[in-house]
Order: sequence, then C-alpha cells, then structure tokens
Amino acid sequence: LEEFPLKGLPLGLNPNIPYSNMIIDLNKDDHLVFMTDGLPELFNSQNEMLGMERIKSRLLSSSFNGAESLLNLLLETANDWKGDHPLQDDVTLLVIKMK
Repeated sequence: LEEFPLKGLPLGLNPNIPYSNMIIDLNKDDHLVFMTDGLPELFNSQNEMLGMERIKSRLLSSSFNGAESLLNLLLETANDWKGDHPLQDDVTLLVIKMK
C-alpha cells in the first residue's frame, strides 16, 4: 500500500492554476484509489475523525476482489465509522483496477 497525497484546488476551479504531475508505475491487478478529504475527515458520533491510518489498516487487513469489491469495502468502512452521525463533507471515491 502506497499513499500519494496531493494538495491543491479542485480540478477546474480556476483554469489559471498550474497543477503538478506525477508518474506512478503500475502493474497488472494493481488498484488505484482516488478520494477526497471527506473520507479520512469523516466524523463518528464521538466526534472522532476516521483518519488515513484507520483506512490503511482496514485495507491491509481485508480481502477484496476487484475495483467494485474495494469500493464497497471503503463505503462499508465509512458507514460503519459514521453510524448515524451526519456527513460534514462530501465523500468522493474512484477505484481503478489495472488490467
């Protein structure tokens, strides 16, 4: 599991803002997960944030079979964590499996 945090404004917000480029070598069956800060900053009923360490721990301790299975694991993690606590921010996820 490797993390590539990116900082910056949302895409398309300002066409005059330069964005950085990154090249990542991927292999067959590798998965890419793109997420907004809404997932790690998800609060539970005790007002605790989920955080990247809990997300990474869940990924490393779970099995999944493909992009849809991984997406469902992340959604389950989010729903288990937040319970009935309302969302404070959007949670946007994109999962890609390399063929």
